[in-house]
Amino acid sequence: MGRLGRPDDVPGAVVFLLSDDAAFITGQTLSVSGGLTMHG
Repeated sequence: MGRLGRPDDVPGAVVFLLSDDAAFITGQTLSVSGGLTMHG
């Protein structure tokens, strides 16, 4: 993304994880890092 993360980048992920759309997700790590932690 070309920038460091900001606190306002996190709430969308939290809302998703609390939603019914995430009901079948278990035991995963969700990285909200804009790709900074991706390995290629």
